[in-house]
Amino acid sequence: MEDLRTILSASDLEVLRETYHKDHALDASMGGFATAYPPLAEWSETAGRMFFHDKTLAPRQRELCLITLLTHRAPGVCLANHMYWGLMEGVSVDEICQAVGLAACYSGLPSYTEGIVCARRTFKLLHTVATSDSGEHRRPRAVLGALVRAFYDMAL
Repeated sequence: MEDLRTILSASDLEVLRETYHKDHALDASMGGFATAYPPLAEWSETAGRMFFHDKTLAPRQRELCLITLLTHRAPGVCLANHMYWGLMEGVSVDEICQAVGLAACYSGLPSYTEGIVCARRTFKLLHTVATSDSGEHRRPRAVLGALVRAFYDMAL
């Protein structure tokens, strides 16, 4: 496996950040939850807006917390989404890898393995999106959709 720090370049991240807007990412995510099970749409939106608009934690701090937690609890598409959001909010690849390692110190080697595999898959997909010809593929709704497909198509 290659060094995860070499997959995404600074220019890849710059290109992705140009089309990122936190409200668009949140709307895309909440819209998916509302469609999947409408009775929980209001709850999901309230929770999402509370933590994504609250100023107590800076967005990059929030994402580092979530990456660490999800490495242990849900090292799949949820973790991939928050790795993407974290990168868009200024978290570095090194910080993501350190958060995965920290989670593994407290939860064990399987968390490290799954977290690193998730990071690799996520970074590879983001590199592909960043270097694609279409700016539409770089918008949060498209990126989040591509991450869902990358993780769930692999599981089918």
